[in-house]
Amino acid sequence: MFRKLCLASTLAVAGCAGSGGGVVEVDTELTGVYRIDRYVGNQDGCDDPASALAPDDFLVLYGFHPPTNLDDVFLGGNFCSDISTCQKLAKTAPQPQIGYSFVTGDDQNGWDGWAMLGGDVRGGQCLAIVQEHALVPVGGTPLSIRIETRTVETAAFEPSAQDGNEVECRVADAIAAVSGQPCLEILVLEASRETSL
Repeated sequence: MFRKLCLASTLAVAGCAGSGGGVVEVDTELTGVYRIDRYVGNQDGCDDPASALAPDDFLVLYGFHPPTNLDDVFLGGNFCSDISTCQKLAKTAPQPQIGYSFVTGDDQNGWDGWAMLGGDVRGGQCLAIVQEHALVPVGGTPLSIRIETRTVETAAFEPSAQDGNEVECRVADAIAAVSGQPCLEILVLEASRETSL
């Protein structure tokens, strides 16, 4: 029997930290509360996404500090039930638990982020299930966005450390091992901005 440990990093969805004192500024014009217009997916592959049930009616995009480095600011996205709840959530600026963490990008080229859904160790090699998130501003009035989430199982990769039955698998290594792997599942969200923060 073995135990595995995927190290938390700024790219992981584990943990929770917030500013607690107001909206965290992030270098983007995309922050705000969005009404979800369309939410589709396919749990059996990445072709032909069909209707899916959105977790809530709204999505809020806001800046947050990852718990591993409070000097960094990332773009977070969380689902919420109404505009007031969304605005309150943005002021507490938690690291998203059920939503999106965009760690690289800009408004012109889009934003990218990742979430770890699980991991395993087989034959001394690490494996992980990773969600890749891609946010693209669509434009228009009101401003619209599109977020595509692809779920991928990584190729096998070397553990960063091993001590007896404990194996350490780094999040950054898991993300690097996603490249070229087939897509297992897709979710697509399209939303229009209702209000700024």
